[in-house]
Amino acid sequence: MIAIQSNEVKTRFAEVLRKVESGQEIGITRHGKLIAKLLPCEAEPSSKQIAIQKLKAFRKHNLSADESIADWRNEGRR
Repeated sequence: MIAIQSNEVKTRFAEVLRKVESGQEIGITRHGKLIAKLLPCEAEPSSKQIAIQKLKAFRKHNLSADESIADWRNEGRR
């Protein structure tokens, strides 16, 4: 993590953002004390990606002898 003083962040904000965008963590200090951290955002999966992940997880599920897909379908209808 890179530490930068708060007044320096104000003057070099665009450069600091480029560093964060490239994956670096930036610590912002005031009088030598860490007061904040700037971290790169994690990309959130789209609804399509979430649906694909759920389908893949469902495929791995093995039905027991007393379960059926019809039982699962009807479970939410009761």
